[in-house]
Amino acid sequence: MPHIYPIIGDCFELPSQPGVFRMLQGEDLCINTSTRKVTSSESREIDNYFEKLMQINPKDVSLVSDGVFYDEIFIYSDHKTLHYNMEDMIINYDSKYFQKNIVKNGLDIKFRHSKYGIITLSIKYYKNPQIKYGLQLMLEDMSDELSGLFIYQYNPKMIDLDKLHDCSRRTLTYQHMKPNSDYVTFQKSKL
Repeated sequence: MPHIYPIIGDCFELPSQPGVFRMLQGEDLCINTSTRKVTSSESREIDNYFEKLMQINPKDVSLVSDGVFYDEIFIYSDHKTLHYNMEDMIINYDSKYFQKNIVKNGLDIKFRHSKYGIITLSIKYYKNPQIKYGLQLMLEDMSDELSGLFIYQYNPKMIDLDKLHDCSRRTLTYQHMKPNSDYVTFQKSKL
């Protein structure tokens, strides 16, 4: 049940079917993520966690215990690559280009792109099994040339990719930003 908090736009949820998504793209830069179906044991873990926390039978409420979780991350930047498996926590990368820092509840991947400066991708692991994983992007400088789900509130189905390692540039237009009935958005609080 991955949620995206783009730099521009409201929080939204990725589709509930597995897919591969362009999270960020620019000149000689792409970050893609894939999602996978929630397993039956993860679904039971979500139900048990909810029941223990709320003291309510999950069958008595509309608890979402199926759907998808983040699966893998692929980064291509300045002809260097990084591949990370969320479940197994296996990372393959060029350690001279990418910096990996273990932090509380996850890790940060930091690199300096030749055009866009320092980019940090934070990977979070949550105790709540319904959330499980989270991703956060931090940019040194925001460029108008950057696009993808981390930047704008695009309809994820419009920029679904066939392969995790596909870094062919996508043309993302205003039409790709319009939500449809399968696209769930969440309004920001006005506090």
